[in-house]
Amino acid sequence: MATRSKRLPESLEELNTEQETNEKSLSDLMKDLESLRKELASLKKQEKDLLDKEPASTGRVLDIRPDDYIKVISLCPYKLNLSTKPKGEGRIFGFDKFGEVKRIRYSDLVEILEVHNKFLEDGFFAIMDKEVVQKHGLEESYDKVLTKANIDLIIESNESDAVTLFKGANDRQKELIVLMFVNKIVVGEEVNLNFLDRISRVVGYSVHERALQTKEQKDSAMGSSSLD
Repeated sequence: MATRSKRLPESLEELNTEQETNEKSLSDLMKDLESLRKELASLKKQEKDLLDKEPASTGRVLDIRPDDYIKVISLCPYKLNLSTKPKGEGRIFGFDKFGEVKRIRYSDLVEILEVHNKFLEDGFFAIMDKEVVQKHGLEESYDKVLTKANIDLIIESNESDAVTLFKGANDRQKELIVLMFVNKIVVGEEVNLNFLDRISRVVGYSVHERALQTKEQKDSAMGSSSLD
């Protein structure tokens, strides 16, 4: 089967016309390409402008009003006082027991964080508002302390996971948890001694013996008081 060959221009005029047509097509193509480049650059700029205008995170992080009430929970087994000024001055917010929750105005909470930031880092109390935690950059501190749910699991469970949780607590929280076990024994509540022994190995002393000593001192003090 014969192959059809491209027809050659029959005149110089026709050759020039064909060349002009090709040059025009190439010019139009270049214009289209430049137009696409400009459109792409415009889209990228719009995207950048949108990203620049977006807040650092969602929620109330950038819009927490001074009179907003924030939930704060005590993780202490004894009375805890949080004040807005050093040395117990200013407004005082008292927590009587572990797990007690209070609603504190954000403006007061900001001052409390200035005074009692170490208490927060040690896990004596916690802020129950993720937006506030994010706003004040407290995520790293929270990663190092146990939550109330974690502590409840340690106190109420005899599982290996609970021992692992206890090992992961900071030294101050370990001491608070030990004190909770001591209090349970002092008031006569039943405690799994095998589990307590595993906890004792972590802290390096017998929690049960400490509890018995505390109970003996308490009974002795009560006996002396009754004689008076």
